[in-house]
Amino acid sequence: MILLSIISLFTILLPSGMVFYQWKSTDIATRPIRLLLIITLILDSIIYYYFITGQNKNNMFLFHVFTFLEMILLILYFRSFFRQNWIRRMFFVLLLLFSVMVVLNIFYWESLDDFPSIPRTIECVVVMILSILFFINLFQQSTVSSLMRYNHFWLVSGLLLFFAGTFFMNIVGSLVINKNDLGFNVYDIHSFLNIFLNIIYTIALWMSSRRLISAQ
Repeated sequence: MILLSIISLFTILLPSGMVFYQWKSTDIATRPIRLLLIITLILDSIIYYYFITGQNKNNMFLFHVFTFLEMILLILYFRSFFRQNWIRRMFFVLLLLFSVMVVLNIFYWESLDDFPSIPRTIECVVVMILSILFFINLFQQSTVSSLMRYNHFWLVSGLLLFFAGTFFMNIVGSLVINKNDLGFNVYDIHSFLNIFLNIIYTIALWMSSRRLISAQ
């Protein structure tokens, strides 16, 4: 569905608008997310430009770059919630391993002309694990009085559902030879997931700005 894909692309304007609105925000934990949203806005703008100009250029290299940058920023985001030095060092080991895997993938498995399905699948698994670790750490050590008012609870919940859904979509998509066997294009799921995540980003950033205002 072309219309659904376009709507999905344009929803990035919601959270990126919040990023520009709170450009001077001192919320250190959300800095990787805010930078990720700006990168996503740039990528979506390029994809939309290719679409409206009718260019048939292979732009898969953009997804290789984006997946790499997204994983780095998400690792840095989750790292900010852990204070133990050995755990924080493990995040850098994870970052290094993922970087090596991305390079090896380009040279040996999936070139820049192919969609980075291997890094994307690994990213989904890693983010799901990190999200679960975040919740374990939150429930064991956090002094947060109300989870519903805690912007990172919403943010990580959105990330967990998005990447779990993306992982499911990739697995099902690789098993279904004929897209119509399910009665719909399984890859349309990504558009719904993207719209959902951008709404969660917007809510979380709005809550962050409200929390900072109320704290002043």
